[in-house]
Amino acid sequence: MIAAIILIHSGLIAIAVLVAVVLAVAWAEFGHPDHARTWSIAFALAACMWAIELAARIHGPAIRPPGLPMLAVAGCASVLNTIGFRQRAGQPTRARLLFALAAGQALAVILLRWSALGACIGVAPLNLLNAAMLWLASRTLTGRRRGERVAERLAAAMLRLLAAVSLGFFLLVVGYAFGLVRTNLLAVITGTLVVQPAIVSGIGFFTLFLLAADLADQTRRLAASDMLTGLLNRRGFEDAARAIFGSAKRHGRSLAVAVLDIDRFKQVNDRHGHAAGDAVLRAFARCLRENVARRDLVARIGGEEFAVIMADVDAEAALCAADALREKIGAMTIDCGAPIRITASLGLAAYRLGEDLPTVLARADRALYQSKNLGRNRATLADRCADVVAEAGPT
Repeated sequence: MIAAIILIHSGLIAIAVLVAVVLAVAWAEFGHPDHARTWSIAFALAACMWAIELAARIHGPAIRPPGLPMLAVAGCASVLNTIGFRQRAGQPTRARLLFALAAGQALAVILLRWSALGACIGVAPLNLLNAAMLWLASRTLTGRRRGERVAERLAAAMLRLLAAVSLGFFLLVVGYAFGLVRTNLLAVITGTLVVQPAIVSGIGFFTLFLLAADLADQTRRLAASDMLTGLLNRRGFEDAARAIFGSAKRHGRSLAVAVLDIDRFKQVNDRHGHAAGDAVLRAFARCLRENVARRDLVARIGGEEFAVIMADVDAEAALCAADALREKIGAMTIDCGAPIRITASLGLAAYRLGEDLPTVLARADRALYQSKNLGRNRATLADRCADVVAEAGPT
């Protein structure tokens, strides 16, 4: 028996140390995410927990209730694991509250060890704490956005299953303490060691799985983003636009596409230098983000050319919004050692049922050239260039 227990505990320590090291490396290499560091500490504590228990079992009875140090460290590891999930989801960690629950678990263990219920009941508070922590961790993985990834759904299901197992052990121990369950509790407690490697491996696997999925998402976002402005690049714009156009086709929604070009941008570079030109592009992108609707899609699709997809607006409303945006751009003063003022020309095209992005974008581009030909600093609606032109004064 002692040989089997030593083997199981040694395996648990090895798994926990391996996961802790991998998570620490992930934290160091992938932008220092707080949740990776927290998970690494949690698994390091788990390794310490089983090392403490292994030492106690080697120097004591092979079958015995878990010791108080092991239960106290286990509670901290459980709380840290949940804090890591909350950090990953961008939720408040509630660290004080969660560690207060861990402290309450340790106090309950001490009181139960002194009670007439027997030492074995001391494992019940940890089982209850684990069930609560695993359930809270699972809540961070679902319900926060539509279409959660497979990795998140699987991890949430696994955490809830483990929470149910922990709750089941809690009910079994409490039932035994009050005479509601007839079983050899010491044998049950020792038997749980058999499933511990699978539980620890499962949690470790899914934390690594989630980190890998997050890294893949980050890589995709970088590939779809313009490094200078932080907006979508042309590739990201086209990928995102496909979903928007598909929804418009299915549900008959109205859309408008605006193409914007900074007027005489080459002169900015020639007169003030490329650093000033970059500052102008960043300011222009910031102005777009701040002055379009939250549901609208904004991208930099060329050097000084930008695009906006306006959702749920008709042609007239889109033209009004574009002209208001043009006025905001014209009112900016960009400080690059010397104040720089810019204007922009815009071309718009309203979506027609069945059209794809390239078709609408081509019509918007033609309207943009019409704005340029008419003197710049104006917004022109495609197919109505002669009738509907929102323009500023002389440029």
